Amino acid sequence: MEKRRTIGIWFLVLLGLAIGFAIENVRVGLLIGLVLGLLTIGLAAGRKR
Repeated sequence: MEKRRTIGIWFLVLLGLAIGFAIENVRVGLLIGLVLGLLTIGLAAGRKR
């Protein structure tokens, strides 16, 4: 289970970077980055349990 969560965190980070480079609209990119960041924080916080 720990390995799956770690892979999920890295996937979200890489997905956020890819979307950030692909989107030219700054506001939409920031919104998507914020959502992905919150998901990543949620996964990382659950990891400490």
